[in-house]
Amino acid sequence: LQNLTKRYEDFSLRDITLEIPEGGITGIFGPSGAGKTTLIKLLANQILRSSGDVRIFGLSFEEREKEIKNRIGYVAQEPHYYWSKTVRWTARFVSRFYERWDGSRFYRLIDEFKISPDKNLRKLSRGQKTLVSLAIAFSHEADLYLLDEPASGLDMVLRRSILTRLRELVEDMGKTVIISSHLIDGLDDIAETICFLDDGAVIMHADKEDLLADWKWLHWKN
Repeated sequence: LQNLTKRYEDFSLRDITLEIPEGGITGIFGPSGAGKTTLIKLLANQILRSSGDVRIFGLSFEEREKEIKNRIGYVAQEPHYYWSKTVRWTARFVSRFYERWDGSRFYRLIDEFKISPDKNLRKLSRGQKTLVSLAIAFSHEADLYLLDEPASGLDMVLRRSILTRLRELVEDMGKTVIISSHLIDGLDDIAETICFLDDGAVIMHADKEDLLADWKWLHWKN
């Protein structure tokens, strides 16, 4: 990202310059309204930037959008589906867009998440809708995962399962994960690079090990 800016009427994500390392997990943290979702949407080319440059795999969306998106597993904070359709119909629909779609993997994940493929999407809970999005993202051999609040609405067991799976994607398969959250709990254990946003600006971007090396505990007595 080079001088990336997105302006809204009442908010601006401004002048973001970042290089995300390949083959690791980057955690993007910050309070609600900091600009995390805007940043993830810009990385996924779901919204148009006001200025600046975005390159994924060294490629630009203007020239190679289809190729880039085939290699991205994207989970939106608020997914948009045909809510009157079933999970099974949704899988068939999205499979057309990915050259490396693995339907058997999708249904294994749905079974693991205890979601009926014949259930109407409208009847799913918020957490279940997120799990459907994660199953889709994990089922087409993506190289980069852009996950916006992926643990939202999940119970602790499922949350830990997803975090473990993300760690395996990086350690065993060399994938790259960028994950945003306003909750640090658990994510700081797997993230190797930490980025903090506040009010539309990056206030810190560093390797986790460097941050831990600078951490100090202060004790005092009255």
